Amino acid sequence: MFSEGEVREVAQAFANALDHNEFERAITMLAPTCRYDLSAASFTSESVLIGPTAIIESCRWHDARARNLFDRVEYYSVVEYVEGMTATIRFSDVLEKLKRSDVSNPDQTS
Repeated sequence: MFSEGEVREVAQAFANALDHNEFERAITMLAPTCRYDLSAASFTSESVLIGPTAIIESCRWHDARARNLFDRVEYYSVVEYVEGMTATIRFSDVLEKLKRSDVSNPDQTS
């Protein structure tokens, strides 16, 4: 049995791995029955993902989509609390789309 401190340490390492897109490292930290509940936070049809492969593939897909749509993508995560063997992590995404214009300066003359 792990202590809550040990669970928090693993949860923080997992969150840090995801923050840096270290998917291969992150997948090794998940239990086979790990659950990721997206039902209240996802913009997709995903609800609850179970198992390392499903969870990490969802993270990969969402990261690739964000990088395709936005000019800046950054992730910040915090372990909010631990109870027994369960850790709750708050994942925050910073997304930025730069405004671009191909219009030349109307004050310029040729």
